[in-house]
Amino acid sequence: MRPHPAIRDGGLAGGADPSPRGWPSHPVASAGGPRGRGADAAHSPARRAPAGPGPGGGTPGAWHRGCGAHRPGRRAASSASGGRSLSGVRIRPRPQCRRRGAGAADCPAAPGGGDRVIRRILVPLDLGRLSEAKLPIAEEHGRAFDAELILLHVLAPGETTGESVTAAETRARTYLDALAARLRSEGIAAQTLLRSGRAADVIVAQIEEQHADLVILGSTVRQGLSRLLLSSVAEDVVSRATVPLLLVRPAGRAEGEPAVRSFDDDAVRAGPVAPRILGLRTVELARIVGSVGRAPQLDEQFRSRTHDPHEEARFNSIMRALQEGKVLPAVELYKLGYGYYVLDGNHRVAAAKALGQPEIDAMVTEFVPLKDMQAQRVFAERRIFESVTGLTRAGATRQGTYPRLEALVRAFASERGMSDLREAAQDWEGEIFRPVSKAIRARRLTQKFPGERTADVLVRVADWRDQQGKHLSWEQAVAGYAAASQQP
Repeated sequence: MRPHPAIRDGGLAGGADPSPRGWPSHPVASAGGPRGRGADAAHSPARRAPAGPGPGGGTPGAWHRGCGAHRPGRRAASSASGGRSLSGVRIRPRPQCRRRGAGAADCPAAPGGGDRVIRRILVPLDLGRLSEAKLPIAEEHGRAFDAELILLHVLAPGETTGESVTAAETRARTYLDALAARLRSEGIAAQTLLRSGRAADVIVAQIEEQHADLVILGSTVRQGLSRLLLSSVAEDVVSRATVPLLLVRPAGRAEGEPAVRSFDDDAVRAGPVAPRILGLRTVELARIVGSVGRAPQLDEQFRSRTHDPHEEARFNSIMRALQEGKVLPAVELYKLGYGYYVLDGNHRVAAAKALGQPEIDAMVTEFVPLKDMQAQRVFAERRIFESVTGLTRAGATRQGTYPRLEALVRAFASERGMSDLREAAQDWEGEIFRPVSKAIRARRLTQKFPGERTADVLVRVADWRDQQGKHLSWEQAVAGYAAASQQP
């Protein structure tokens, strides 16, 4: 397999990265946004924040917006050391938590609506570069408050189903995984969250469901004006949110989502990564969403945008070969987070997609974030699980999931009286893992656990089933666990 030219000494150098903490560079003006009507944001005067430290304020060049001129008592958050939020609630960092090394759960907020402690910060993101302007601000707040960041992307209705993975879902998960890996490598707790529906409704619902204490939103700028304006989504959220909001104004023009993701760009987002050869395996075509070195030249179906005659002839010859049932060499893929990127075999991937094939054989190299210790440990557990069982399709992100899956396979083998564990694993995958995974997706149970995959939730269902005495079928266990998880 040909190494990627950017790989150096076991890691991957993503190129020049002038921005702080390695985020893609964007000129940013940050603002504490209003919690009143969106019209207040458009008409209240902007003011330059004083210089000084602290997230959300005091940053040279930052813009603060408040509704003080229109709504007494509502002010922009000024600094990490005791500024006022837009709801009039004092926000303070948690130095006592950092001194003790305690987690967010060890530092409860003051009761009765007094000082507000920021434990969880919701950061809605689209898949464009402009949206990433919020990330340095979110990172500052995460550090100052020792808070967990929840990176949320909202898919449009119909872009995800309960039956199988879609390309839109994979693109979003891949993007969020890269951002979360970077944050975790910097010592900031970060989880990803994928939802579908009307964006404003989903964001407002997730404020409550995720117990968010702060929301960081984006704003826009009208040409020729120096004041912040709200998009329709942001204005809707501002008018309905029950927690403080922070508005971030990016510089530049909004860009659409790329048709094919670039491995180089996403590797920069993820931070230092190291290659791990996984070898030959079968990959869902819907999870191949990127290219190594050719992303700008390809459309969403991995066809050449230029319609070059040579490219078209190559594509047509591969189409004929597949239709005639000929065996072609496996494609070569890089894996980063949830998604796969084509290193060699764009024409074969395009032809397979055109023919409606669900899967393709591939030689896979996975890139694991070097500084994300959780990702490193999960990867090590997965390699052990795969070497023992021979199963390669169980994807998990939670530490401890793979050892638990192995225990389930061993229990299945014992119940069936099978001495060959790999043979038992194949039967377990077909009879238990795939049907239960499908039921979990149909009920959208992964949405209850930010950042987790179907295999992680399957383990949760298995543990709950064990607590009930194992008299339940797996179908009953999924239904019962879904009902139990709805309870407060």
